[in-house]
Formats: sequence, C-alpha cells, structure tokens
Amino acid sequence: HTGGNRAEAAKILGISATTLWRRLKEEAN
Repeated sequence: HTGGNRAEAAKILGISATTLWRRLKEEAN
C-alpha cells in the first residue's frame, strides 16, 4: 500500500504548498 501513503503525502504537501502560496501573496500585497 505504498501508493496510498504516497497519495496521502502528496495531499499533505499540496495543502501546505497552497497555504504557503497564499501567505506569500498576502505578504506581497
């Protein structure tokens, strides 16, 4: 079930990446 773990990791990374982008955009503005 390594694929499932990878999917979960990708989800977590994706969420953190989007939150970081939003914070950076807010700080830029």
